[in-house]
Amino acid sequence: MTSTTDYHYDGTNGGDAVTYTGGWADNKLHGRAGDDTLVDNNFAGEVKGEDGNDTLYGRGGNDTLDGGSGDDTLYGGSGDDTLKGGKSGDDILVGGGGNDTLIGGEGNDVLFGGSGDDLMKGEDGSDLFIFQTGNGDSDTVIGGDGGGWTDTIQLQANGGGYVDVDWTLQLDTGSVDGSDTGSYDLSDDAAGTITFADGSEISFEGIERIEW
Repeated sequence: MTSTTDYHYDGTNGGDAVTYTGGWADNKLHGRAGDDTLVDNNFAGEVKGEDGNDTLYGRGGNDTLDGGSGDDTLYGGSGDDTLKGGKSGDDILVGGGGNDTLIGGEGNDVLFGGSGDDLMKGEDGSDLFIFQTGNGDSDTVIGGDGGGWTDTIQLQANGGGYVDVDWTLQLDTGSVDGSDTGSYDLSDDAAGTITFADGSEISFEGIERIEW
């Protein structure tokens, strides 16, 4: 649908599928209950899935995406986006381009900032943070304190696969309690910095495992 005025969509209790392609910044898409697919093309907006297992796309613009409850998948696209997994569920958050903020919320979430200098916060649950080298990015990762969870940073080459540049680990708090081929097990809520030869960097806290 195309609009020449600010567009607010308030969904139903079923599975809604909405793509907004209008030209105004004040766009709000709310899915309500059901498994919704909501797409805000090209312009800044607010997209909320609420109940259900939702798929939300920000694409262009500086968007705010909130999955609500359920196992949600959020794609920020280009722009400086804010992605929130929501109250419960195991969510997948992909920032895309831009300097994004990703917040997992409750559940065992997967957070991938993409290119840009991103802030990723896992909060409750055992969360996986994916970082790809090759862009010279500086990301901040906060796993969440306590709770008996295992928060993991997974290092990948640009585009996926094994890391293809040298890197060093500096711990500010905590220790390496065990190692295996392709992984370090850290003490609870460890904090420090991972620095890559290509200029990329991760500052982290509340992390229990690093994989590569």
